[in-house]
Amino acid sequence: MTDSSSEPGAGDARIELVEYAPEGDDRPEGHLNQPGATHVGLEVDDLDSVYESLPGDVEPIAEPQTTESGTRICFLRDPDDTLVELLEL
Repeated sequence: MTDSSSEPGAGDARIELVEYAPEGDDRPEGHLNQPGATHVGLEVDDLDSVYESLPGDVEPIAEPQTTESGTRICFLRDPDDTLVELLEL
């Protein structure tokens, strides 16, 4: 992922525009950097608490991590195989 991103806000909603590298349309299926809507992002107040209380049918992809900007994030797959990003801002 490159560092050219934008997060224009509209009240409590946010659209995140991210430019992934490498560019192009030839990417394997099932990856976060493929064109189109690839995941849903949800803001939570306490990421560690939410992570510890995930139901058994939710598959964590990685443990919570802290980004360089201080945002805590975690990715998981829901029972319908949707990629979900949890964010604690």
